[in-house]
Amino acid sequence: MHDGKDGFQVVTPLEREDGGTILVNRGWISRDKQYQRERDPSALPTGEITVQGLLREPLKKNMFTPKNKPEEGKFFFPDTYEMASVVGCEAVLVEETMKADLLESYRREEAGMPIGRAAEVNLRNNHTQYIFTW
Repeated sequence: MHDGKDGFQVVTPLEREDGGTILVNRGWISRDKQYQRERDPSALPTGEITVQGLLREPLKKNMFTPKNKPEEGKFFFPDTYEMASVVGCEAVLVEETMKADLLESYRREEAGMPIGRAAEVNLRNNHTQYIFTW
């Protein structure tokens, strides 16, 4: 979900300069742009690219999450090891980030380009809890 709209996270393999391949979560696309033929050709990366991103701990599956269907290329939760075995790459998932820009997000959604999350790091802060504990 993104702004109340149903869609998908686009995860693609990225071949690095050293020859290794990793997975990159490029961001969200709307359900109506899920097939490449429905996207603007400029939405599909070609040639050499640079990815700026973060290594994040993957989301955990809960009791309501359906089972992944790797044989169909459908993953309902990001099982990095399972995705890597399907693609034949290292079990590393980098989340591509982008600046929070509403107009850029609209442009990307229209073209079928994935919309990445902002590069924010949320550290756990239990200071208030500690005050009451002690």
